[in-house]
Amino acid sequence: PAGAGAPAASSTSRSLMGRKNSGAPDYSRSERYVYMAAQGLGLCDASGQVVYQHSHPWAHVGELVDAAREVAPRGELVIAVHPGAHHVMGLPERFPHEGDRPRLEFARAAMGPTTSVREIGSAGGLVVERHDAPRVLICFPGYSGEFAGAANAGELARALARFSTALGFGYAYSAASTVHKLIERCQPRGHGLGPPAPHPALEPPYLPTAWSVPAAAWSRALTEDERARPWLVVADRSGSYLSAWRSCPLAVGSWSQEPEQILEPGPESRRPCGYWLVEHAAVAALVPGALPDPFRRHGARPGALVWLTTPLVQLAAELAEKAGERLVVRQAWLSSERSRPLDVAATRLAQAREELAGERSPEAGEALAVIKEGYAAATAWFENGPQPPHPLGRPDWKRTIHDRFVANTWRSLARSDVPPVGLTDVDAALFPVVTPELPAGLRAGTGLGSWKLKGRALPMAEALDALEAAGPGAVVAMAESAS
Repeated sequence: PAGAGAPAASSTSRSLMGRKNSGAPDYSRSERYVYMAAQGLGLCDASGQVVYQHSHPWAHVGELVDAAREVAPRGELVIAVHPGAHHVMGLPERFPHEGDRPRLEFARAAMGPTTSVREIGSAGGLVVERHDAPRVLICFPGYSGEFAGAANAGELARALARFSTALGFGYAYSAASTVHKLIERCQPRGHGLGPPAPHPALEPPYLPTAWSVPAAAWSRALTEDERARPWLVVADRSGSYLSAWRSCPLAVGSWSQEPEQILEPGPESRRPCGYWLVEHAAVAALVPGALPDPFRRHGARPGALVWLTTPLVQLAAELAEKAGERLVVRQAWLSSERSRPLDVAATRLAQAREELAGERSPEAGEALAVIKEGYAAATAWFENGPQPPHPLGRPDWKRTIHDRFVANTWRSLARSDVPPVGLTDVDAALFPVVTPELPAGLRAGTGLGSWKLKGRALPMAEALDALEAAGPGAVVAMAESAS
């Protein structure tokens, strides 16, 4: 489902053995999507109530659809199968990635002259279609690891509906696919995204920013003055990836190769989107010694030439201008056009994030976690998801967003009155402080791009032992466990 309207939720509550609830609601046209969740022997609606009780475990997806249609004869159905029901329904613990589609026997057993079952995506999503009946989407959140905190089908149904209501957009078979569909639907009328231009073959090969690699960490030796301070605090930057989406220019045109050049100072708004080849040692030398190197690439050898996308080369140009140095770009691959295709989707995601963060219900907490997973996974999907000619098969978008979040986080760290001594978990920074609070210069709050304390402040001696023995990650874990 990919409608922009708020999804519907079933409100029936009584259950009958093998029969639909006689009080099933009458769905109007405006209530386009009906959310349910399946357990081994029944169905729950979006209020969490059991609305259908089956006499035996669901044999195949056709039985599930038949029962759901008895309860909700109209509307587009979205049925999530709770992972606790997998064993009862004969589903494998892990989704099989080999074999012909559909790969689940649970799906194949329903196929026949009047029933079509298509598998979509990599997490087992199914579209069930029958003659003269609206299609039904079946999803398996257990295979994608989403809504993992929902203890039963009732909680899953409530969380699924809350996610879709907050976003104002129907949940598809995973958070990443939902966000990608949202991006496509949010393009201006008449300006939809077409197939991307052939991507340039970069030589040397592109290496990702070291800041986006799982378990990446940076730390430096503390000065004597820093070691003498009584506290070490961990600060977390909120929504770094999503804040990088907003107002982010991305390549949408054809690519051309440019020769060696001196990069002149100027605003990023005047630079084309693309890749710039620089000597890592030259740009790293521009970084003040107390701050982490934002230009470090994962797997790069010392002294290597590395590709930076426009947001990071802009930061390099700013630092070069401040140092009175010239920034030499060995070559570049630049796009003929640029656009901001993520702005509307980013606004929708940010609004949903803020709305859910303000609630204390379990379903809001689950929905918020999936929203956050959605934009992070959708960023990775630009490179690792559907490939060209799919309109969102654009590896340069993922790389640009990653570099933009690094550049923006680094600028924010540079404004702190207290330089960080460690960085891990992408944007969790360690600061030695006199009082257990955020350093001055960091924008405090819960909004996108702002900073908040993560866990409790740690006594310096205790934190230093963990930092020197196991690195910044151990300090972050200690702060979180202490809270």
